[in-house]
Amino acid sequence: MQKGKRIFLAVTVLIVVMVVSSIVTYAVTVHKMNTGEIYLQNDSYEELMQYYELKNVRQIIEEHYVSQLDDKQNKTLMHGAISGMMHSLGDGYSAFYTEEEYKSYFDEQLDGSYIAQGILLTPNEMTGYPVVKRVFADTAAYEAGIQVGDSILSIDQKEIYGEDINIILGYIRGLEGTSVILRIKRDGVEIEKELVRTSAQIQMVFTDTINEKVGYINVVEFTGNCAKDFEDALKSMGQENIEGLVIDLRGVCAGYIDEAVDAVDLLLDEGLIATSVSKGREVLRWESDEEVICDLPIAVLTDNATSGVAEVFAAAIQDRQRGIILGVDTKGVSASTTMFKIPSTGSVMKLVTAYYCTPNGKQIHGNGVKVDNVLDMGDGSAQGDTHVLTQAAEQLLIFMQEN
Repeated sequence: MQKGKRIFLAVTVLIVVMVVSSIVTYAVTVHKMNTGEIYLQNDSYEELMQYYELKNVRQIIEEHYVSQLDDKQNKTLMHGAISGMMHSLGDGYSAFYTEEEYKSYFDEQLDGSYIAQGILLTPNEMTGYPVVKRVFADTAAYEAGIQVGDSILSIDQKEIYGEDINIILGYIRGLEGTSVILRIKRDGVEIEKELVRTSAQIQMVFTDTINEKVGYINVVEFTGNCAKDFEDALKSMGQENIEGLVIDLRGVCAGYIDEAVDAVDLLLDEGLIATSVSKGREVLRWESDEEVICDLPIAVLTDNATSGVAEVFAAAIQDRQRGIILGVDTKGVSASTTMFKIPSTGSVMKLVTAYYCTPNGKQIHGNGVKVDNVLDMGDGSAQGDTHVLTQAAEQLLIFMQEN
């Protein structure tokens, strides 16, 4: 009986001690928080201080900025901070879109394409304004007189300096029959052009011959029905009396991985095409089957703007020893992205979640595809382009003789 009382007494004392300890801990914590003192583990402290820095900056702006900020401006400040966070990742893909931007201008079905109303745009990191790389015949841009080399400064009076390329494309796209006004800069002069939006099918693959022995295929983007168009182009080239083929990927910086993989599969027998890797772990792999549509010797022509899935195509040709890479080294910006919705606001983040790797396991992003032979890339004129293609054909014929 005495033993039971002692146990009961010990348990009671222990409970009292725990309750008192909790009350004291709570009281001390509240006191420390009220006096601005709180103790955290080192990692937690560092993380908390990062958010305090952002809060402090915002407080300084609110107290000392020349104008009083309203709710809309305060929201813009926060969105700007998030956009800066995404941009500072430096991968060339990650981006932040407000709910309004995402719903109004972003089309996930077209994400990966840089074409809008017959204009193929390319970002210009030096000026902050996109540049017209190509204008397609029988489109709104063609009818409006847009020219290659035009810099787009604003769209319907919206300034677009430094804007995400997908949002800019969204501004240009729209309902058939509606109009959009582009302010462009051409040869140092600013002019306005009005486009009446139309619905037009854009050809993604073009064919020609460089000389009597070498055929030519130019890929615009790996979007739409590019793989099917590429297959048709290969079959068309097979009917020509040619001995080799130059595939031009200069400036190709947009497209879908499945289109690029399906296209290069037509040139490869059974084996690995590419993998995607995240945090050192393989996520996906793409393999070619044994069927080869075209077995002609191949030269892939690249430049320092060739990026994305176009690099996956070129790397597969190189690593599988299916042909040679000519021109200059590619850009080395090739990654897989995923869209994440922020539940609290409806805003959306596009985040790089994996990098593409070559059949030999080399990461393309940050490394690019190194050419087998460097070419003089000319001055961008029609005459200069002819010179580039002539060099490519000559190098391919030499390659064929040596192999």
